[in-house]
Amino acid sequence: MDISYLFLSFLLVPLGLIIPTKFKSFFSLLIVSIASFISISFALDAFFGHTTKGFIGSENEPFSLYFVVDNLSAFFIFLINIVVMSALVYGIGYMKKYTEISKINLHYFAFNFLHISMLLLCIVQSFVPFLIFWEIMAVSSFLLVLFDSKNKEVLRSAINFLVQMHVCMAILLVGMLWLMGSTGITTFEAMKVYFSTHNNIWMFLLFFIGFGMKAGFVPLHTWLPKADPAAPDHVAAVMSGAAIKLGLYGILRTLSFVQNEKYEIGMFLIIISLITGLYGIFNAIMQKDMKKSLAYSSIENIGIIGLGLGIGFLGIAVNNFSLGFLGLAGAILHILNHALFKTLLFLGTGNIFNQAETTNMELLGGVIKKSPITSITFLIGALAICGLPPFNGFISEFLIYDGIISEFNKGNVSIDVLLLVSLFSISLIGGLAIFNFTRIFGIVYLGTARSPKVEKMQEVEPIMYITQFVIIAIILTVSFFSSFYLQFISQIIASFMPNYHTIPFAALAPQNEIVVVLVVLISIVLIMFFVRKFVVQANGESYGPTWGCGYVGETKKMQYTASSFSESFEKLAFLSLFKTTKYKEIEKTDIFPVSRTFVQTNEDILEENIIDPPISYIQKNLKNFAIFKSGNTQTYVWYAFLFILVLFIITFFNII
Repeated sequence: MDISYLFLSFLLVPLGLIIPTKFKSFFSLLIVSIASFISISFALDAFFGHTTKGFIGSENEPFSLYFVVDNLSAFFIFLINIVVMSALVYGIGYMKKYTEISKINLHYFAFNFLHISMLLLCIVQSFVPFLIFWEIMAVSSFLLVLFDSKNKEVLRSAINFLVQMHVCMAILLVGMLWLMGSTGITTFEAMKVYFSTHNNIWMFLLFFIGFGMKAGFVPLHTWLPKADPAAPDHVAAVMSGAAIKLGLYGILRTLSFVQNEKYEIGMFLIIISLITGLYGIFNAIMQKDMKKSLAYSSIENIGIIGLGLGIGFLGIAVNNFSLGFLGLAGAILHILNHALFKTLLFLGTGNIFNQAETTNMELLGGVIKKSPITSITFLIGALAICGLPPFNGFISEFLIYDGIISEFNKGNVSIDVLLLVSLFSISLIGGLAIFNFTRIFGIVYLGTARSPKVEKMQEVEPIMYITQFVIIAIILTVSFFSSFYLQFISQIIASFMPNYHTIPFAALAPQNEIVVVLVVLISIVLIMFFVRKFVVQANGESYGPTWGCGYVGETKKMQYTASSFSESFEKLAFLSLFKTTKYKEIEKTDIFPVSRTFVQTNEDILEENIIDPPISYIQKNLKNFAIFKSGNTQTYVWYAFLFILVLFIITFFNII
């Protein structure tokens, strides 16, 4: 099969605009299936040891297409296709309540372009075409986030996202122009040539900033907590489960060419990743909206992935290849794991929004009584993201833990200090993640409904939760067949450590034993549950209110809220920077105090003080161009004529 067919699949997407509305979702699914089949066929070749390379056009021309499908590309191709296919099938049920034809047309049009552009970004290694596909990905994502464009907050979030993605692209453009000017090469191979003769750290940092903004590293993360809550839930699943992984792909691709300063790069990755992980989970705990908390949770997991990469590079730098392998393997496997359980969690949140029309935890409660299947799937996703066995998050985090602990105290004091700080930080992140998802599940799914819409909730249609069961099945394959996944991942790691061939599978023995023991225990509990259920049903069963610790005055106002659950955590001094409270205290002299309101908002201090000011300035200045929007067709024709005239003058007089 010719890889050019994947590029040609772009041409099929516009046909969806003329397809009858009731068939649009299925036509979109057909396009996704075609693109997935073509890309996976080449990914499988890479998996079996055959790397596909080639040029479309003349070699070393700026607009020529140099494509490579190696093990790293194949890994991300599989990941993207799993997430996109799951989200699109789920979206068939999710989108049924929307009837506006223009919205539906734009949604599926942008969805297919996003999918194909993400696949091509994993394959194309020519600078100019790479930036073109990056732009297509950014604009497609913008249109998907803009789905509810009548909502001013959604519009603001979409514009914020578009501005930051273009800043990201501008930084990548600077790096690529620098490489082309220094080496004369127009593909990613220029990195290899440049890194062999120059200091590696500065060029790496430039590309890290560009790709790190897409990935969501702090302080480049601020678009993510805005875009994910604004987008439809299955779109948020794609953006958090797959799109941000393109930033990680870019960082990994850059790291694969690094030849010197590996120790400094490893230290930088560890430090920035620890900051990212801690900052992400602190903010996640402060949120009242499920989707915003999940968005900050993605930032936390990006920190865990970056920590694994940093530890791996630190190991390579000091020739400790066991540490290098465990760090890189844990990071790369966690990329896949995060894609799976974050997609599952966003789709679970979509089930709630589909029925209750809100993801505000203060308005939810008792969902498990109305939607038990949704509750079970979300609980599994929560257990997986917390790194609890026997689910997949435990496997990848265990590899990073194992690398830190087993290689600690090997004589290098600076590395020991970094590993000790990393161990403390990742343990803290893991503990706070459990706290956060206990809060979410407890407030949203347990207790009593806090609003009438929740009381009227029912289970979503099967096409929406069947997709989630498929993701759970894949999650369990990672748990029970982790050696298979690591065998493939080891081929990727070979590009970072070409002279190291021994895979420390012995490191997996403890985690495999833990998984087996927990599976046995869970099986025993389930057997006891079903036996009890059978006995109770045989003797008659009755229902009543949950035991209230001796107090039966049941009222929804007496339940914990998302804010009260995390209040003790918020009382930590430094976390006061994250929240703003508006409340007039009752004085001792107020014998008959007047009514008061209590309003608490949670702010991202980096966003408020660093990112928002310049973006607000840009948005303010963009309004000045509104004078050109006359609404008169003749005026727009004049604009086109003047543009063509300017191009003619520039060309005729060779101005540029």
